[in-house]
Amino acid sequence: MIIEPSKSHQSLGRRILKQAEGQAGKPPAEPDASVTDRLDISLAPGEQPHLPREATPSSRTLNASRSTQDPVDGPKGTPGAIMISAGADVSLEDRVRLTSRAKAAVSFFEENYGPVTRPLKFEVGDQCGALRTGYNYEMDTVRMPRQEVLENCGLESNDVVHHEIFHALLFQAYPAACTQEHLDNPDSVRLHEGLADFFAHQLEPDQHFGEKFQHSEPYLREYRTDLTVSLSAGSHAQGNAITSHLLSSGVTNQDIKTFLSQGDFTLEGLSHANPALEKSLARDASFSLDEMVGSYPKSRLGRYRLRPDVPLELKFSANSALSEAHPNLQIDWMNMEKMPSKKFVFEEPFPGHFLVSRTPEADTEKMLARFSEGGKTIGFRPFYFGTDG
Repeated sequence: MIIEPSKSHQSLGRRILKQAEGQAGKPPAEPDASVTDRLDISLAPGEQPHLPREATPSSRTLNASRSTQDPVDGPKGTPGAIMISAGADVSLEDRVRLTSRAKAAVSFFEENYGPVTRPLKFEVGDQCGALRTGYNYEMDTVRMPRQEVLENCGLESNDVVHHEIFHALLFQAYPAACTQEHLDNPDSVRLHEGLADFFAHQLEPDQHFGEKFQHSEPYLREYRTDLTVSLSAGSHAQGNAITSHLLSSGVTNQDIKTFLSQGDFTLEGLSHANPALEKSLARDASFSLDEMVGSYPKSRLGRYRLRPDVPLELKFSANSALSEAHPNLQIDWMNMEKMPSKKFVFEEPFPGHFLVSRTPEADTEKMLARFSEGGKTIGFRPFYFGTDG
């Protein structure tokens, strides 16, 4: 997820972006190690898989008397040196384990993707002022706060650690893929997320991403999924679908390095990694599910305030490519707890044609229209319902 920087960092951010934009379309060059990156791609604690959330990271001055920020693997400024800032709540054992995993990830990245030009910094535990786990571009730091929903600051999940490390190292090796234009473009952000998951899978190739991250969830998502890019919403869900395409198509680390080096940081550019991927992504891109609205003006953001006596009419219409690939497409509705709504009623007089009305208890609720066939979810679309009068 991408978070806009604070105003105090905007002038610094512009200098970084000028440097990166000047290298767009060129082979990666070593960035200025004296300048820190900005923005934040992160994974929200308590977030359900594929459901985007928004928050603004906080920053604060660290109490040096409570923290250590010594290079564990080389002098300050050494490219690839692992630097961990943590208070007394983070054990020596946890720091050693994190350092070991980070060193292995850095070595793998250098061997397979590109150069590492700066130290890799972490901020962990109680002293971390972040609202969520993620790589913060302003601070050029992977931040892992202690929160009740997380298992030991998220340190138990190798996948999440590797995912965030990839974000940090991609900024070092390929700044042209991390310009403001790319970071403001959801199509580019989903590539960041998909490639970070792919990197995590290369280091620990199994079925699930994010085991042992949250107490309440056995894992965050599956690497291989039935989700499609075209029918899913949000950077993590679309990134998940991209990762699945990469794995199913036999894309290699060398393919990814070639893609990054060519400077065309788009899904179309990625599709040229190999013929199987190009065919798979082309099939995905051919799907569309139009949405028609009655009784209320159509909202581009899917936000509707319902009057007591006027149901909202929603009609979904699949194009021929989607109908041929998924002739038994089903649409159902669930809230953020993956349960039916108790605030709004969804009637379906005809397949794909819904009348949405409010109950006496209705206030506001975010709902997902889930698209599936044979019990397999291929996409979803968020809607935000409220009341008017």
